[in-house]
Amino acid sequence: FVNHLPYFPGRNRMARFLAQIVLPRDVCVLTHIHNDKMLLDMRNQHEISMYFDTFDKKFSNLLSEVLRPGDVFIDCGANVGYFTFLAASLVKSNGCVLSFEPNPFCYSRIEASIDIGGYDNIHLVKGAVSNANSEMPFNISEDPMCSSFSDVDQLSFARLEKTISVPVFTIDSAIETHYNDNTRFRLIKIDVEGAELEALQGMSETLARKAYDYIYVELHPQQLALRNIDIKEVTAMLEKYGYHDQNWGHPRRVLYSSE
Repeated sequence: FVNHLPYFPGRNRMARFLAQIVLPRDVCVLTHIHNDKMLLDMRNQHEISMYFDTFDKKFSNLLSEVLRPGDVFIDCGANVGYFTFLAASLVKSNGCVLSFEPNPFCYSRIEASIDIGGYDNIHLVKGAVSNANSEMPFNISEDPMCSSFSDVDQLSFARLEKTISVPVFTIDSAIETHYNDNTRFRLIKIDVEGAELEALQGMSETLARKAYDYIYVELHPQQLALRNIDIKEVTAMLEKYGYHDQNWGHPRRVLYSSE
């Protein structure tokens, strides 16, 4: 069924309580308000909020406002695919989604959800985005949402489970594989846990030709600091190519437009 909790103080606590008393304490299928389906684990607090449509509502609302049938959306750092599937339902069968996820656990969850939902407009890439096509060591966190190229054990909110080698791709090269030179991308989401600058460096060709209508970047100060990168280096990269800050009003989440 459709799961939606309107905003009220304590909404997330209510979502966790409802999950405990009415939902299975394992993986179940969500049907979102846009009829997209995916697998979610009701033992994970982030995925409970996804189930009840309370997860990162500002960005969910942005997708609903911006994406249209026929559009192309790029999801860098898809995790278990919440925004990938929401976008796939919004762009319809004549649009498509290009989605990157390096964590094997999350990638397999997305694959399973694609099968369950019968999606045929998602290109799923097993790997991370960076400034070269190669392989890199990737740190898997106990909470999959915090996995990163950064030293996870130095973060205040995460614990390292293991380190694996993952393929990395430039966004430009992935676009060249799946699309033609005239393709416009309505929105790209970059949520890559401290690898924001490398991701932007790897899309310099498409940035230069203003291929994106909107660019959304989630900034991760702790992870960036561990890699000796200043947040201003990330935003300067976008401004260098003539993208304009939409003043989203959040210190860690920035939205830029080509208009």
